[in-house]
Amino acid sequence: SKYAAREIWHGLRTQIDDLLERGETDPPVAGSGPNGLEILRGVLDVKLAGNYSDTEELSTGEEILNKCIERLQKWKLEPQVCSLLQRAYNELGVLWTGRKRPEKAKEFLVQAKELFTEYKKEVGCSPISFKEMTELQNNEKSEDEQVQKRIDEFENAYTHTLYYLAQVHIQLGDADAGASYCHETLRRQLDSNKYDPYDWALNAATLSQYFMTNEDFVLARHCLNAAECILKEFGEKPEHLLVDPTPEESNNDLIDREKLPKSWADLYRCYTKYSLGLMDYSRNRLYQEMESPEERANREEEDEQKRKKLFFNLELTVYEEKITDQPLLVFDDARKVFLITQKWITSAKEFYTLDGHCTDYVE
Repeated sequence: SKYAAREIWHGLRTQIDDLLERGETDPPVAGSGPNGLEILRGVLDVKLAGNYSDTEELSTGEEILNKCIERLQKWKLEPQVCSLLQRAYNELGVLWTGRKRPEKAKEFLVQAKELFTEYKKEVGCSPISFKEMTELQNNEKSEDEQVQKRIDEFENAYTHTLYYLAQVHIQLGDADAGASYCHETLRRQLDSNKYDPYDWALNAATLSQYFMTNEDFVLARHCLNAAECILKEFGEKPEHLLVDPTPEESNNDLIDREKLPKSWADLYRCYTKYSLGLMDYSRNRLYQEMESPEERANREEEDEQKRKKLFFNLELTVYEEKITDQPLLVFDDARKVFLITQKWITSAKEFYTLDGHCTDYVE
């Protein structure tokens, strides 16, 4: 029960407040840093704030987090405090996002981002993780393992900050910043091998649509190829995408069973949009005044350098061979795109039938 947990945490926090009032200290964190009891209180504050948010009591959760930040802010670069503040800023960002106030959420998420950057620059080593503070001491881990775990947790919390910033900027209508944060999130998840294949593939396919609207078909195709590559970790494409409900299964069971075929159908829809965009762009390009060879060479070199930085660390050659990312110049070029796209749209229609998904089928 959330409410039973809340009572326990409030009881612990009251005991810590009594100790602090009596001037007691926690010996392991003596010296110029914060009293260890203050840190324990901060841990309880964050846990309590999350508890209140879970039960839709957002105002109380917000108040607890703000007071926690106010008390610990002066020690923000201490290894025992940094992760606590990072977590508190992220929680406030999520809280204000839930209230449909993205501009307010952005303020706290930017502070979390700046704290991470400042700590890495000024201190270097990773702080004690929030997770470590809430677990019993594990003496079996070597010092190297403990250090690596702290690095992983610190970086992972920062990845969450970037993910939330991506959502906030999109809500604020800043598509460029939203796409940039989304790309960085995906890259970090991939490089740290901490991702859900279904979510990662979905987000990469969505990001491809942004690059396509900017007529950057190299990056758009790269994102789609990466999405397909990672989606295979979630599950290979089923032989048939059509999912017929059975009389005895619940709606939730049907949704679970549809998840894999729906993912493949959605990917094929994104590929189809890519193909349509590429054909439109190619046609319009042929009507425009051509660049001089020198101007074109310079632009292509700049684009290539930029794209190399944005490519994901994946081997995608087998996927790249299916469709080009270059402008179509003659009928045969367009015909190849048309034929592969016809296969994709036919596959997508296996799942999005007129019967069960009328709007999607018509689209």
